[in-house]
Amino acid sequence: MPPHKPADPSSLRRLILDLLPAAGGAGAANPVLFGPGGALDSLGLVNFLADLEYRLAEEYGRELVLASERAMSRSRSPFRDVDALLAYVLELLAEPAGNAARPPTASGEPRT
Repeated sequence: MPPHKPADPSSLRRLILDLLPAAGGAGAANPVLFGPGGALDSLGLVNFLADLEYRLAEEYGRELVLASERAMSRSRSPFRDVDALLAYVLELLAEPAGNAARPPTASGEPRT
């Protein structure tokens, strides 16, 4: 795994879009990932997130857990569309290494 490097939002967005299935909202400004009109069903989302976690580890030198209780407990899913997922991944990458993969506290807040 390469050393930790800063995340560039445009290259991270490209990575997310490149991992989407061919019909996954091609041409849309902000493709819907999951939910009504989404490119992915539940199994497709799991596979997509696993692929993305692997690529993030390769590209940014960070092992992230995207499908965590922290993500699932949000009032708005970070998996609804590309912009939401991009913001969520950038949030995780901005945290100190080790924090992003740790489960949240009982109140749902990230551990410090």
